[in-house]
Amino acid sequence: CLYCRKVIPWAELSIDHRTPTSRGGNSEPENLVWVDLSCNTMKGTLLDTEFVTLLAFLEQHPILYQYLKTRLKASGFMFRK
Repeated sequence: CLYCRKVIPWAELSIDHRTPTSRGGNSEPENLVWVDLSCNTMKGTLLDTEFVTLLAFLEQHPILYQYLKTRLKASGFMFRK
């Protein structure tokens, strides 16, 4: 996965817009990447660079990462598709 750097199981494969269409992105091949479904769901309307920065920060704070991941996915607030 471009974002979490893990090998993506076939069942969890997803296509993401690096720049979301809601933020001016398009569906041209250079704006599309293969990612795992979990990252795609969590990324929502963030730019790819914003999401990578967020993941890097959260990687250094695993308790905060788990809390935010659970809360934000449940609420749909930030990680809405």
